[in-house]
Amino acid sequence: MVNDSCGHAAGDRLLQEMAQILASQIRMPTDTLARMGGDEFAIAISETDKEDVRKKIEEVIHNTQEWDFGIYGCRKKMTCSSGVVCIAQCAHPIELIHQSTKALIEAKRMGRNQYRWFEL
Repeated sequence: MVNDSCGHAAGDRLLQEMAQILASQIRMPTDTLARMGGDEFAIAISETDKEDVRKKIEEVIHNTQEWDFGIYGCRKKMTCSSGVVCIAQCAHPIELIHQSTKALIEAKRMGRNQYRWFEL
């Protein structure tokens, strides 16, 4: 969306700023942030429970909604959809990615600024 309406330089800058927003909301060095591709990021949160993860996701979504991205005279409101999976449910990292992607697809299907847990 941003690449098409504002140009690739703006899209690149948006990804950099989104990464900074996400990085500011995780605990270093115990948590990990990674860009999976396109506009998708993954956050691995360790040593926590489901309630803490829920609160963190809701905080990330809220902060994304409050963020008004602007560059090169182009302004956009951002949204954040998340797929969540518990590592204990997965035996292999590839399966973890597959399960979180399924949850993300469901969150996007439900509308903007949503998150869904992968359920076995």
